Amino acid sequence: MTLNAISTVLPTLHPAVVHLPIALLLTALVFDVGCLVIRRLIWLDRASAALTVLGTAGLLAAVVTGDHAAEAAASVTGPAAGLLTDHADLALLTFGAWFVAMLLRVYVWWLGCDDRRVHIGIYRLASLTVSLVAAWMLVVTATSGHALVFHHGVGVLLN
Repeated sequence: MTLNAISTVLPTLHPAVVHLPIALLLTALVFDVGCLVIRRLIWLDRASAALTVLGTAGLLAAVVTGDHAAEAAASVTGPAAGLLTDHADLALLTFGAWFVAMLLRVYVWWLGCDDRRVHIGIYRLASLTVSLVAAWMLVVTATSGHALVFHHGVGVLLN
């Protein structure tokens, strides 16, 4: 595949790529909360860490394909243009927040990798707090993306 062909395909990948990391990261957060409630289910802790890593990697792919989609939508004007810029900025901030949450989550996993029961400590609480903020940012970013597509028709092909 040539570089030109990749540049043509990337904008159309964004809608396909963006939904999986959202699902993975929100599921990871639910599993993390589950760890606090049912501390004997250590698999929730391991699954949460794995989902956070996979979801953050997927979020990076969503940001990259989103940048290419934004370049392809450069002709957008009016309120949609401002929303497109805001969406791109929010996406970068959201990725940064999830990256920090991922680092903390992996550290929490590493601290408890030999444990047979989920321990609640300062790093787990910090990880959960950052994940909650990152999840809120993810929802705000997704809402702005939704508005771009469904209210302004950005990226929608009309025949």
